[in-house]
Amino acid sequence: MARFAARETAGDMISNSGLEDLSWLILATNGFGAKGMQALAAGLAYGALPSLRTLSLDRNSIGNAGASALGSALWRGALPVLEQLSLSSNRIGNGRLGVLAAPLGQKLHVEHVQSEK
Repeated sequence: MARFAARETAGDMISNSGLEDLSWLILATNGFGAKGMQALAAGLAYGALPSLRTLSLDRNSIGNAGASALGSALWRGALPVLEQLSLSSNRIGNGRLGVLAAPLGQKLHVEHVQSEK
Protein backbone atom coordinates (compact mmCIF):
# COMPACT_ATOMS: atom_id res chain seq x y z
CA MET A 1 0.00 0.00 0.00
CA ALA A 2 2.84 2.43 0.74
CA ARG A 3 4.19 1.94 -2.77
CA PHE A 4 0.81 2.83 -4.30
CA ALA A 5 0.60 5.97 -2.14
CA ALA A 6 4.05 6.99 -3.36
CA ARG A 7 2.85 6.67 -6.95
CA GLU A 8 -0.15 8.88 -6.26
CA THR A 9 2.00 11.63 -4.76
CA ALA A 10 4.68 11.65 -7.47
CA GLY A 11 2.87 14.35 -9.41
CA ASP A 12 2.44 16.48 -6.30
CA MET A 13 6.06 15.98 -5.36
CA ILE A 14 7.46 17.30 -8.62
CA SER A 15 4.84 20.05 -8.84
CA ASN A 16 5.84 21.47 -5.46
CA SER A 17 9.51 20.55 -5.39
CA GLY A 18 11.19 23.83 -6.27
CA LEU A 19 13.12 22.09 -9.06
CA GLU A 20 12.47 24.74 -11.71
CA ASP A 21 16.10 24.66 -12.87
CA LEU A 22 16.47 20.88 -13.13
CA SER A 23 17.73 20.05 -16.64
CA TRP A 24 17.86 16.24 -16.61
CA LEU A 25 16.04 13.52 -14.74
CA ILE A 26 16.67 9.80 -14.87
CA LEU A 27 13.83 7.67 -13.54
CA ALA A 28 14.84 4.46 -15.32
CA THR A 29 14.15 1.05 -13.77
CA ASN A 30 11.81 2.25 -11.03
CA GLY A 31 8.90 0.03 -12.08
CA PHE A 32 6.24 2.63 -11.33
CA GLY A 33 3.98 1.42 -14.16
CA ALA A 34 1.04 3.19 -15.76
CA LYS A 35 -0.31 4.63 -12.50
CA GLY A 36 3.06 6.14 -11.65
CA MET A 37 3.37 7.63 -15.14
CA GLN A 38 -0.13 9.06 -14.88
CA ALA A 39 0.80 10.75 -11.58
CA LEU A 40 4.06 12.07 -13.01
CA ALA A 41 2.29 13.33 -16.15
CA ALA A 42 -0.27 15.13 -14.01
CA GLY A 43 2.50 17.07 -12.29
CA LEU A 44 4.20 17.82 -15.61
CA ALA A 45 0.93 19.08 -17.08
CA TYR A 46 0.77 21.69 -14.32
CA GLY A 47 4.12 23.10 -15.38
CA ALA A 48 6.50 21.14 -13.17
CA LEU A 49 10.10 20.85 -14.36
CA PRO A 50 9.95 23.63 -16.97
CA SER A 51 13.73 23.54 -17.62
CA LEU A 52 13.97 19.79 -18.13
CA ARG A 53 15.91 18.94 -21.30
CA THR A 54 16.49 15.19 -20.78
CA LEU A 55 14.05 12.68 -19.32
CA SER A 56 14.77 8.96 -19.06
CA LEU A 57 11.83 6.72 -18.23
CA ASP A 58 13.31 3.42 -19.47
CA ARG A 59 12.15 0.09 -18.04
CA ASN A 60 9.17 1.29 -16.01
CA SER A 61 6.40 -0.71 -17.73
CA ILE A 62 4.30 2.40 -18.30
CA GLY A 63 2.41 0.69 -21.13
CA ASN A 64 -0.18 2.30 -23.36
CA ALA A 65 -2.02 4.06 -20.53
CA GLY A 66 1.18 5.69 -19.28
CA ALA A 67 2.19 6.72 -22.81
CA SER A 68 -1.25 8.28 -23.31
CA ALA A 69 -0.91 10.24 -20.07
CA LEU A 70 2.51 11.52 -21.08
CA GLY A 71 1.26 12.41 -24.57
CA SER A 72 -1.64 14.34 -23.09
CA ALA A 73 0.67 16.29 -20.78
CA LEU A 74 2.95 17.14 -23.70
CA TRP A 75 -0.03 18.37 -25.73
CA ARG A 76 -0.90 20.69 -22.85
CA GLY A 77 2.58 22.25 -22.95
CA ALA A 78 4.49 20.11 -20.47
CA LEU A 79 8.28 20.06 -20.73
CA PRO A 80 8.59 23.03 -23.10
CA VAL A 81 12.37 22.71 -23.64
CA LEU A 82 12.62 18.91 -23.71
CA GLU A 83 15.32 17.71 -26.12
CA GLN A 84 15.73 14.04 -25.27
CA LEU A 85 13.18 11.48 -24.10
CA SER A 86 14.04 7.84 -23.51
CA LEU A 87 11.20 5.31 -23.22
CA SER A 88 12.77 1.93 -23.99
CA SER A 89 11.34 -1.27 -22.50
CA ASN A 90 8.01 0.21 -21.46
CA ARG A 91 5.55 -2.04 -23.31
CA ILE A 92 4.21 0.78 -25.46
CA GLY A 93 2.34 -0.52 -28.51
CA ASN A 94 2.59 0.94 -31.99
CA GLY A 95 -0.83 2.56 -31.63
CA ARG A 96 0.32 4.63 -28.68
CA LEU A 97 3.50 5.84 -30.34
CA GLY A 98 1.27 8.15 -32.38
CA VAL A 99 -0.02 9.75 -29.19
CA LEU A 100 3.56 10.78 -28.43
CA ALA A 101 4.70 11.48 -31.97
CA ALA A 102 2.68 14.63 -32.68
CA PRO A 103 3.58 16.63 -29.55
CA LEU A 104 7.15 15.36 -29.60
CA GLY A 105 7.55 16.15 -33.28
CA GLN A 106 7.22 19.81 -32.43
CA LYS A 107 9.93 19.58 -29.75
CA LEU A 108 12.40 16.87 -30.64
CA HIS A 109 14.45 15.51 -33.46
CA VAL A 110 13.57 11.82 -33.44
CA GLU A 111 16.42 9.61 -34.61
CA HIS A 112 15.10 6.16 -33.82
CA VAL A 113 11.89 4.66 -32.54
CA GLN A 114 11.64 1.02 -31.56
CA SER A 115 8.40 -0.59 -30.53
CA GLU A 116 8.08 -3.71 -28.45
CA LYS A 117 5.62 -6.52 -28.83
